[in-house]
Amino acid sequence: MPKNILVVDDNEDNRIALEILLERFADLKIFSAQNGQEAVELCQKEPMDIVFMDIMMPEMDGIEATKKIREFDRSTMIVAVSALGDEESQKKMILYGAEDYIVKPIIQDVFKRRLQNYLEIIASRKKRHFDQKAHNLFTKRVFNRSLLFRINHPTGLSEFWEYYLLDSPKSSEEIHACVRLLYAFGCFILKSGALAEIISEEDHSHLYLSLTSIDKLNRSSLQRVILKNYPEAQFILSSSMLTFKLPKTLTSLTCAPLLESKEESYEMCILRKRHVDCMDAKTYVENTPFSLLNSVDMLEDNEDVIDKAISRFENFPTLGNLHAIGELFAGHAEVLEQLLEFEHLAFGVRSLSTLLATLDDSKLSLVAPKFLGVMLTTILEDLTQWRRNIFLDKNARDIHYLDSSLFSSCLQAQALFEEKSPSQEEDDNDLELF
Repeated sequence: MPKNILVVDDNEDNRIALEILLERFADLKIFSAQNGQEAVELCQKEPMDIVFMDIMMPEMDGIEATKKIREFDRSTMIVAVSALGDEESQKKMILYGAEDYIVKPIIQDVFKRRLQNYLEIIASRKKRHFDQKAHNLFTKRVFNRSLLFRINHPTGLSEFWEYYLLDSPKSSEEIHACVRLLYAFGCFILKSGALAEIISEEDHSHLYLSLTSIDKLNRSSLQRVILKNYPEAQFILSSSMLTFKLPKTLTSLTCAPLLESKEESYEMCILRKRHVDCMDAKTYVENTPFSLLNSVDMLEDNEDVIDKAISRFENFPTLGNLHAIGELFAGHAEVLEQLLEFEHLAFGVRSLSTLLATLDDSKLSLVAPKFLGVMLTTILEDLTQWRRNIFLDKNARDIHYLDSSLFSSCLQAQALFEEKSPSQEEDDNDLELF
């Protein structure tokens, strides 16, 4: 039986482009709507399997349309189609019932992979494969509770997805990111011929999601995929289990720990720092010694020099030019290390600068100079924005608003120089289901 797919977008070219991609799949019946109001009316007349919902539209936007559809339909999968960088709208769409989002411009291969996953989830919803051994004793009224998902068939993963992204009133941005990763890892484990379990546990302040049989995945590939797709993740990785820790009440989060044992290094202690109390930029600057503010002002000159050094490296990608960039970033790290509240950010920049300043030719050959240049430029632009918003304009309501992004960028730049075997490259790609 063909699946009903609805494409909602006020731009005709965007609708046509998405419809062309969908037409390459068999057994799909494609509908279209020009705005949210038309989408709601169509869903009331004709049950839809998947709705690709644009966000910004006249008459009724995608957020309001999603909210109205969820009032009478909880089974249709709604996928937000958003512009690059529109994270606020993505959050609202997920809050009101969207299960996932894709970013425009849509990349054909990525879209194909995602649609295949969506269709598999939809198929599982309509034809359940029940495990006769599963006897669920869970109720939502239990404060301390555990819930077991038996991953011995794709249906188990689909039920896990539905429970947290469709049925749960407590779905959040962090739970959304975690569920997508666990679904992808679970798919890989099933493909390897193994079975697994996902166990959900709670205490008064946190939700813990654990996946067994994690030894079927390449350890370093798993860590890279988590860092790329969920940089704020707090997790512990043992030889056979991966556990994510998620706060029930979301606060201002910065860098999250990547823990592998109970023994923590000094660096890991730094990365575990969290900032629950929000401090605005004006208050922070008023309580910072004048001598340190002068040091921060001098960073502007250093930023200009770093920018020129990166351009020089892109044109002449020599080891000496890269070492020079590392030494210049060390100047930023020295100032950050003197500032209270930014010890973890200083560690990220210091680690990056040390790496760049000590690389040898064998490591340099692993990275395309232009790509590295773009990544270093992005880090520099973030540091510049951070300095201006906090110390010049003083308009940041939370001084840690950019910490997670900056730290993640520093780690990703360092990860470029990790030499991976072909099998590791394949593992990374296999784990990228979304």
